[in-house]
Amino acid sequence: SAGAHSAAPFSIPGVRITSVLGRGGFATIYAGVQDSLKHPVAIKVDSRPLDDPRNERRFMREVQAASRISGHPHVVSLVDTGKLPDLRPYLVMELCAGGSLYNLVSRGPTPASDAVALVEAAASALGAAHAAGVMHRDIKPANIMFTAFSRPALTDFGISVSLEEGASAQLALSPLWAPPEQFGSSAGLVGAWSDVYSLAATVWALLVGHSPMYVSGELNDRLHMEARVRTMQAPRTMRTDVPEQLERVLAVGLAKEPEKRFQTAIDFARALQGVQGLINQPVTSIDVFTEPEQIQQDESELLDEGTRISGFQLIDPDNPDSTSHLTGPTSGSTTALDSSESGGHTPAVLQHGRSVAAPGLRDFTFTDEQPAPAPREQIVETPRIPPTEPVAPVGGRTPWKLIVSLGL
Repeated sequence: SAGAHSAAPFSIPGVRITSVLGRGGFATIYAGVQDSLKHPVAIKVDSRPLDDPRNERRFMREVQAASRISGHPHVVSLVDTGKLPDLRPYLVMELCAGGSLYNLVSRGPTPASDAVALVEAAASALGAAHAAGVMHRDIKPANIMFTAFSRPALTDFGISVSLEEGASAQLALSPLWAPPEQFGSSAGLVGAWSDVYSLAATVWALLVGHSPMYVSGELNDRLHMEARVRTMQAPRTMRTDVPEQLERVLAVGLAKEPEKRFQTAIDFARALQGVQGLINQPVTSIDVFTEPEQIQQDESELLDEGTRISGFQLIDPDNPDSTSHLTGPTSGSTTALDSSESGGHTPAVLQHGRSVAAPGLRDFTFTDEQPAPAPREQIVETPRIPPTEPVAPVGGRTPWKLIVSLGL
């Protein structure tokens, strides 16, 4: 019902509500104007009243999650919050009038470079959320909006769960985008790697035009979708213009087993950076939180707006204990990406940045070693040779005119 125009049957202090933007299973989104600043805003009103402690805890979790990362350049900003007289909570947020990635998916395949850059920006925001101890749980194209400056921004932490809680409880989910462990009958632990699965599914959908678990001509209800998510390997995009390295990154991100995926959103973002480097595209910066005392320490090590480029790293998703191969400026050699050399294993994935190659938990710390300074160029003085007098050509005609002139 997006785009419907009807006034809300309630009022919010300091906000003038103008229309309904959309309705979902648990909330309604309104458009409005903040009176004091005449600034357009969006108002999300939850349909579940805060009439018991569990609902109130859920709402406070959403507010706290949004406020902790609200200043991130790729997160929809939070303006205000409160409760209506009927105890329904609301959030006043930045209005993103540019639509969402869902609009791009519905229009068909997106160029690979655009798909990678857009989702990498969202991965940067998700990495900030994970660093703040919050998992999103509902990453999908509709929840990555475009701001007034056409920047992708992550929104809707309505079913977010604190990572400290273990995230074993199964809450609402979007079957088209959720990983196997997020369905109710799964015994797998839900964690940051679950959001990575949804990010990879979003990239895949931008490249193809629908979710990787959607099959045209077959039943796509929740029951069949859950069975498909558990058993069907994510297909390749089948696009000739999609680089093989991106196919491999998606294969790791959409792995059925959580331990075979990238374990954090920053892991996934750096893998996408590697793809951008290989296809000669500008590398999207990853915006992460930095403690004030670390800013001066890290300043000399940061390159490319917060991303240190230290070569590509090859990851074998089927063999986490194998020794990874480095390519790029630190290795001195380049390893061909040929699946025949891996003994029939899934081809390696190009990882870009400062992470460790094996799937699973990764360390993103810099080493203390500084590169050896390049030798100073020696300047060699060459002796100055005085100009010589012109010499008459040998074996040529006698210069009579010159001789006569000299005699006179």
